[in-house]
Amino acid sequence: MIRAPRLERPDVAPGHWHEERVRFGDTDAAGIVYYAQVYHWFEAGRSEMLRAFQLPYTELIEPGCVMPVVESWARYITPARYDEALRIETWVHELKSATVLVAHRIWRDDDLIAEGAARLAHMNSAGRALRLPAALRTRLQEFE
Repeated sequence: MIRAPRLERPDVAPGHWHEERVRFGDTDAAGIVYYAQVYHWFEAGRSEMLRAFQLPYTELIEPGCVMPVVESWARYITPARYDEALRIETWVHELKSATVLVAHRIWRDDDLIAEGAARLAHMNSAGRALRLPAALRTRLQEFE
């Protein structure tokens, strides 16, 4: 079994909430959300959090640099089904010299559906890790 970190959001970390509704195309033949769909919702949560914090992806990267997901995982707690309203909770969980771990939880009302995280690395176009630019690091620390 994979030993993923416990994802408790500190009270001081400003999380972000994003709403999604389960579409028919998000489900499998049994009407249950297909497991890989949570990664799309995690991405939507990250994008919307960064946009809300006025840090769109386009401003996170310097010319010739990228910030790909280099690690991700999800834990599934209970299934979601077609047409259910979901809320994606997202926050900066960990900030290292060249990476950012963004955590996610997906809720249906008060029921936790899934949780997970994605580690983004600051890299040059050749795939070599680079330190996060000081200005970006300072800005992300506000949300940790």
